[in-house]
Amino acid sequence: AALGLRSEAGEEEARGGGGGGGGTCRTLVFDPILSAMEKEVLERGFEFTSIGANERGKRTVQAPTVFYMPHCGRGMYNNVIWANWGANLGRIAVVGNSLSSYAEGGKSNPSVSAAIASIIAASPHVKETRIPDADADKELRYVFNDTSFHTFSRLPKDKPPPPELKKVDDDSKTGGRTDEII
Repeated sequence: AALGLRSEAGEEEARGGGGGGGGTCRTLVFDPILSAMEKEVLERGFEFTSIGANERGKRTVQAPTVFYMPHCGRGMYNNVIWANWGANLGRIAVVGNSLSSYAEGGKSNPSVSAAIASIIAASPHVKETRIPDADADKELRYVFNDTSFHTFSRLPKDKPPPPELKKVDDDSKTGGRTDEII
């Protein structure tokens, strides 16, 4: 499941520097396995907005946004970074699997490296903070063992993506594999 949270206020206002205070926060949700009833509960009960189609993580943001993505496939993280390369990269934060683990694992495998080119290219621009395991329940102890909070440096608006990102198109995000859900 992926949730995106963003301020409805302008970026300046969201940081507390503009006119009307903190603004409001909107929550967008998409999970391919949500039933119609679950979507209705989220929309009516919690005022979430359901994203109608699977964007595969390719949502470009215009305001500060948190992507909540524990256990998503590496292609989904790659797409979020790819879609927000440049000035928007500094507007996103990701709660999910360790991006440094993905980048490290991709270094020794060329096909994996190609499939996560955006994650690898963003490595110098990411600050990763591990979220400690909940050790109260031994059965659930390792469920979120690789979960981290990621923030990114804002890149200059005109900073071009690295050459390897230009070669990565929408259909090659998973290295041609179709067994990974993104």
